[in-house]
Amino acid sequence: MAQGTLEVLLVGAKGLENTDYLSNMDPYAVLKCRSQEQKSSVASGKGCDPEWNETFVFTVSDSTTELFVKLLDSDGGTDDDFVGETTIPLEAVFTEGSIPPTVYNVVKDEEYRGEIKLGLTFTPEGTLPFRLLAAEYGADITYGEEIIDHKFLKCERVINESLGTTDFVEKGTDNVVFRTCPQERGRVVFQMGTSHAVRALKTAEIVCHDVAAIDINMGCPKSFSLSGGMGAALLSKPELIHDILTTLRRNLDTTVTCKIRLLNTPKDTVELARRIEKTGVPALAVHGRKIKDRPRDPAKWDEIADVVSALSIPVIANGDVFEYEDFKRIKDATGAASVMVARGAMWNASIFCAKGKTPWEEVKREYVRKSMLWDNDVKSTKHTLKEMIMHYSCLELPEGKGVIKCDTSADLARLYGEEDYYNFVVSNRK
Repeated sequence: MAQGTLEVLLVGAKGLENTDYLSNMDPYAVLKCRSQEQKSSVASGKGCDPEWNETFVFTVSDSTTELFVKLLDSDGGTDDDFVGETTIPLEAVFTEGSIPPTVYNVVKDEEYRGEIKLGLTFTPEGTLPFRLLAAEYGADITYGEEIIDHKFLKCERVINESLGTTDFVEKGTDNVVFRTCPQERGRVVFQMGTSHAVRALKTAEIVCHDVAAIDINMGCPKSFSLSGGMGAALLSKPELIHDILTTLRRNLDTTVTCKIRLLNTPKDTVELARRIEKTGVPALAVHGRKIKDRPRDPAKWDEIADVVSALSIPVIANGDVFEYEDFKRIKDATGAASVMVARGAMWNASIFCAKGKTPWEEVKREYVRKSMLWDNDVKSTKHTLKEMIMHYSCLELPEGKGVIKCDTSADLARLYGEEDYYNFVVSNRK
């Protein structure tokens, strides 16, 4: 499931065709990712070959599949200042993590109007600081972000003496794909995207001794997962599901689980769940929506209950849990053994507290401190903060604008008045 931060580097363009009668062009770009829209500076006097080298950051959610870039001329001399546009699929960056600056064709009315060059970087959510925060507030088990097997196989295990963490770093880079620590060893679940049993096993063997369990994501409805035969694409391939799960269970001492979502009919869901149970997995998570459903559609708790009734292994119910009281409600409605929560925790990690939620301002500040302590990627930290702010407030207010402008953890420390803590943390690293 692609949730995180998309960073877009707008490098420049070449050969644009839209000069006015004076042969001038002052182009600028409008970038749109779902409802989020950002505009570049005007490349005044740059003509048909503008350069920007500007970076834009977007929050990525479940239904994000494309980035739209429109080029316009601020000095068009006519009412039509539209130069051209391009649509960039995001499947590859979700899988690989980054795409180096690449050239894309600019078109207008299906005709070539030049080219534009952009680089893409995706930073997923669910990183170490947030998992530790959720655990402090009462979460029994925490899941990492989904990581694609292809990407993880490019990583090497590195002991980070400075932080006291175990890092899985992409070979030849400083890119930390997954970071964990001894404090979460007994409760962190490594969530994998895969479509191949042997590849899944090779991936799991790299990380299995550092986590409590390996979970195969079979519920992601995103196009990048479906096109790669991963996520919800597996729901129609019970033989492959059986192969992946039995291969992992046969070769690993680590617990292996999986998560599915509802199929077209309750009967189909129950039948698949029974086949999964026969692989020997000790638990199954069920998300109460179908592939075509959107997050705004109500989760079908009654269909999760059908699965619970049909199985002898524990079922983990997921969908529409936003308050602590919802844990009891969904368990009562479904009979599930336990409950998984995603958006509700992202907005306020203290949802797990029986005594009630902690004010989000306090949760937010503690998250910032943990992100500094564990040297979290600033893009990931900003993404989580933006999710909190968008739920409780607005990104157009001073705090939201301040977060967007931050480029480093030191910037965030200044924004939230945590300079002393940040300096203390940095000075005490080994």
